[in-house]
Amino acid sequence: MMNPSVDIAPEFDMAVSHDDDRSFVYMPDSPCTYPAHQGIEDRMRQLEARLEQCTRQLAALNEIGRTLATTLDLREIYWVLFREIAQGLLGTPHLAVALFDQHTETIHYGFAIVDGEEIDPTRLPRIPLGRGPVSDTIRTRQARIVDLREIGQQLTAGGRAIPVGDERHLLSALYVPMISGDTVIGVMNVQHDEADAFRGVDMTLLSAFASQAAIAIENARLFDAERQPPVACGPTSPRARRRCPTRSPGATRSTRCRSATPSI
Repeated sequence: MMNPSVDIAPEFDMAVSHDDDRSFVYMPDSPCTYPAHQGIEDRMRQLEARLEQCTRQLAALNEIGRTLATTLDLREIYWVLFREIAQGLLGTPHLAVALFDQHTETIHYGFAIVDGEEIDPTRLPRIPLGRGPVSDTIRTRQARIVDLREIGQQLTAGGRAIPVGDERHLLSALYVPMISGDTVIGVMNVQHDEADAFRGVDMTLLSAFASQAAIAIENARLFDAERQPPVACGPTSPRARRRCPTRSPGATRSTRCRSATPSI
């Protein structure tokens, strides 16, 4: 009589009985040896990590909401965005906020941090709306994840990439429009040294923060404008007419335009 055999995964202990020519497999008492249970444990760890991430996101959202509601300081707003979002949630030391001037259709940087160090935005040139991730984000009003390995050389050759910091090449980027009301006021841009560093969930998260940031930035800019002295402008100057639009009925005294009087 041939001895019966049992074909079973090697990680299981087994005992074979030869009584009545039948085979029996006895699994160990510990449930942790079952592959199905191991899969549940892996899933639980994933859910715990996801819960921890959601907790950090909610904390960041609360902190940003509190700050944006209580400050009109632009630099404080920018730094909170960097600490809580770029550095805290997305794990990158690179953040830039590009502002869009609708009248001149130009883009300039209001804030930039590379490797955790702030860059003087006046060092960065003003560029016209054209072809590139920032311009495309403004034009389409859609967030996008960009593989910088594919377009980096093209942007550099076209003058659309601004070299700052060392010679390292950033490999991935996330661009999100900042929309206040119906107006795109700029683009929030985070970049990473690693390829494929951002996912769709990161884009959704950053878009939510960008909407809050856009309102706060607009309020801070209006507050700064209110503190500036009235702009002197001549009635026949095209530039003056752009800078001094027709006064709305609700305009305050500090925002009114007054005609320039030539000195004698």
